[in-house]
Amino acid sequence: GIALINVNRRIQLIFGEEYGLNVYSRRNVGTDVEITLPLMQKE
Repeated sequence: GIALINVNRRIQLIFGEEYGLNVYSRRNVGTDVEITLPLMQKE
């Protein structure tokens, strides 16, 4: 709960509001966690 909210806020502060965590949970099925980060290329 609180840790995932903290991680989501940190990602959004660093990369912007369009990035972060999404959690999808269905009873008796399971939980998926989607992490959206920008693609960063080495210069």
